[in-house]
Amino acid sequence: MIITSATSDYPEIQWELGSVLETDIEERMVVREAAGCDKEGNNYSASAYFYAGEFEQMEGVEKL
Repeated sequence: MIITSATSDYPEIQWELGSVLETDIEERMVVREAAGCDKEGNNYSASAYFYAGEFEQMEGVEKL
């Protein structure tokens, strides 16, 4: 589970990680599916990017 802080575009979101979508051995990158929910009960989907095993960012965040 990952919690992203609120931004000007989205509130704080709690994310559950799913299957691996992409890997790049040279970049030491892994991209995983992510399903999220905020405190208001809104659901989101995104891709979670990890570099060298550390969470870097969420991309393609969509409110469902």
